[in-house]
Amino acid sequence: MSMLSPLRLSAALGAALFCIPSAQAQTPPAPPPPPPPAGAWQAGPGHGADSNGDGVITREEFLAVAARRFERMDSNNDGRIDQAEQQAMRGQMRGQMRHRRGAPMGAPAGMPPQDPDGE
Repeated sequence: MSMLSPLRLSAALGAALFCIPSAQAQTPPAPPPPPPPAGAWQAGPGHGADSNGDGVITREEFLAVAARRFERMDSNNDGRIDQAEQQAMRGQMRGQMRHRRGAPMGAPAGMPPQDPDGE
């Protein structure tokens, strides 16, 4: 029986390892989920709707978000949202949107956002 030279032994081991399929090659990663349709309500991280982080919003999770919003809007805690509270919430939301777009806080509703140079 002849002995294999170190070069032949290395080549044989390399060929054997090359032929062994890896577990990763057999199970490709799952594709990312499709983007939501335009205008869809997004409830991802930061929105608080999916409280357990399982990627699904249950009725209970949805109603919990609605209850928190109602509590924010009902500023006098009478269990009702009157016209003044609705207008106050609209004004607050407009201010937040204006701030996100870059318009100065307290600017009139029709004022366009400022460009980064402040002009």
